[in-house]
Amino acid sequence: MNDEATRTLRNEMLEMISACWSTQIAGVACRFRIPDLLAAGPRSSADIAAAIGAPADAAHRLLRAMCALDLARQCDADHFELTERGSLLRSDVPGTLSGLAQSWIGRQWTSWALLEQGIRTGKPTVGGFETVAADPEAAVVINQAQADRSRLPAAEIARTYDFSRFTRLLDVGGGYGTVLSTVLRAYPQLKGAVLDLAYHEDRARAALAAEGVADRADFIGGSFFESVPSGFDCYLMKSIIHDWADAESQVILRNTAAAAGKGTIVLIVDQVLPEIADADPANHSAFRTDITMLLGTGGRERTEAEFAALFKSSGLTLQRIIPNNSEFRVIEATVD
Repeated sequence: MNDEATRTLRNEMLEMISACWSTQIAGVACRFRIPDLLAAGPRSSADIAAAIGAPADAAHRLLRAMCALDLARQCDADHFELTERGSLLRSDVPGTLSGLAQSWIGRQWTSWALLEQGIRTGKPTVGGFETVAADPEAAVVINQAQADRSRLPAAEIARTYDFSRFTRLLDVGGGYGTVLSTVLRAYPQLKGAVLDLAYHEDRARAALAAEGVADRADFIGGSFFESVPSGFDCYLMKSIIHDWADAESQVILRNTAAAAGKGTIVLIVDQVLPEIADADPANHSAFRTDITMLLGTGGRERTEAEFAALFKSSGLTLQRIIPNNSEFRVIEATVD
C-alpha cells in the first residue's frame, strides 16, 4: 500500500472511530428543535441561542458543527440556514427522523456505552420494554422513533407485497400504526387493527386519524405474549420478532398461529443477515441493529436459515423472502 492509500485508510478509520460526534450533533440539534427553527430561512446564531436558552458562543459552535455534517449551511459570519439533509430532522415533515435522532442520544446511547459489558455477559445493558412503559417521556421518544423508522419500509411493503387478497389485517405490536396506515391507504378495500400495549392507545388512535384511516382501523389493547386476536386473514409484525430471543419469539409466533389458523399468512418484516458476514455497506444496518438488540432487549437479527428454523419450531413454514428498496424484507410464512 502506498503512502496516499495509507493516509486515506487512516483518515477513514479516524472518522469511523470518532463517529459518535455525528450522533450527538444530530440528536442534540433535534432536542433543541434547531431544524424547526431554521425551517423558515436563515437565522443568526444569537437568535437560535435565545430560542433554545443557550449561550451564544455554544449555539454558534453547534451550528458550525451542523454545517460540517451538511445539516446546516453558514451564510455569513453569523447566519445559518437549513440544508436538504438537515430538513429530514425537522419534526413537522413527512418521514421525519427527528425522533430517531433523539433516541440515539438517549436509551441507545446508554446501551452502546456499555457494549463491553454486553459482550462479556451476552445480556442487555439497559432495562427492557418494562422500563420504557414506566417512563412516559422516554416511551414517546422511542415509539416516535420507531414510527419514523417505519415510514419508508412501510411504503415499500405496500408497494411490493400484494395485500389485495386480504380483507382484514392485524398489525401485531404495531405501536402508533404507521405500517397499518400506509398499507390501508394503498389498499382501500382493506380494514385492520393495531395490537399493542394499552398505554399506546391514545397516540395510536390520534395517528390513525391523522393518517386518514380511522374509519378502517382500530386499536386493540393487549400483550402478544398472552394472546393474539383472531378474525384476521393476514397478520403482520414489523420489527417485533427481532426484539426477542428465540424462546420469547416462539411464544409470540405460536400465539399468532393459534389465532390465525391453518394456512393463514403471517408476515414478518425484519432485516435479514447474510449467512456469511462481509463489509458490504448494504448490510451495515442489519449488523448494527443486531448489536443494538443484544444490548437493548436481548433480541437479535437473523439469517434466512435462522428464520426458517424459528418458524418450524413455532408452527409456521417459511414461504419466501421478498426484497424491496429499504433495508427490511417481507418474510412470508404460513400457519401449519
